[in-house]
Amino acid sequence: MTWYTPVLFGLNLISTINFVLLPAAAVLLLFFLKRNLLWAAPIFSTALMVAVDVIAVGSSLLTVGEARGMFLIVIVPIHLVVTIVLTGLAYVAAYLLRRKNRRT
Repeated sequence: MTWYTPVLFGLNLISTINFVLLPAAAVLLLFFLKRNLLWAAPIFSTALMVAVDVIAVGSSLLTVGEARGMFLIVIVPIHLVVTIVLTGLAYVAAYLLRRKNRRT
C-alpha cells in the first residue's frame, strides 16, 4: 500500500493524519489532561501538522512558491477550521460535564 492510497473517508494517509488524527488527538489530549489549555489545541495541532508535512513532503513545501502557497492558503486554514470546530465541541462537552457535576 502506498501513502496516497485512500485510507479514511476517501482521504489519503497524509490527509487523514492532517485532518482527522492530529486535530482529534490534540483536542482529546488537552481535554483529558489540562482543560484550561484547551484553547491551545489549534496551535498545537497546526504545529504538529506543519512538522509532519515537512517530514513527509520535504522542505520544498515551505520554500517552493506554488507548494508554499497551496499549503498556507488552503491546507492550513482547513486544518484550523477542523481543529477549531473540534475544540468548540470539547468546550461544550466540558460545560455539560461541569453542569452535571454541580447538580449532583
